[in-house]
Amino acid sequence: MERSLFMDSVITDHCVLVADSDASLTAVYERYLKSQGLRVFVASDGIACLETLQNVRPDVLVLDSDLLWGGADGVLSHLRDKQTLLATDVILVTDAPPRESAALVVPPVIATLRKPFRLRSLLELLQARESTLSKYQ
Repeated sequence: MERSLFMDSVITDHCVLVADSDASLTAVYERYLKSQGLRVFVASDGIACLETLQNVRPDVLVLDSDLLWGGADGVLSHLRDKQTLLATDVILVTDAPPRESAALVVPPVIATLRKPFRLRSLLELLQARESTLSKYQ
């Protein structure tokens, strides 16, 4: 069994919202991230994602670029328009080639993951974000 990398973290209430239209993928993400000590919420479309963002205010949003009903562009536009939501960092999941993916890293997007990716890669991005934040607190 893999040791949780967030269990020993100072922040014990780290919250992630996973927004993806593929229910089987969100179930896998949710199970893995919870096993690592994170609180996880899921949304299956753009509308549910925006509703959850209003109610939960996660630390990180893992956002599929092909999200139904509003898509990633709609969600990102809303995040950029609402100053209170700008504190939510976004990891964008995309099937775009690396060169195109790099152009997508504009706040609030802090990183991209190219499909398919290993769950460990997602966890490492979350840990890197946490490590960077702790340096400035």
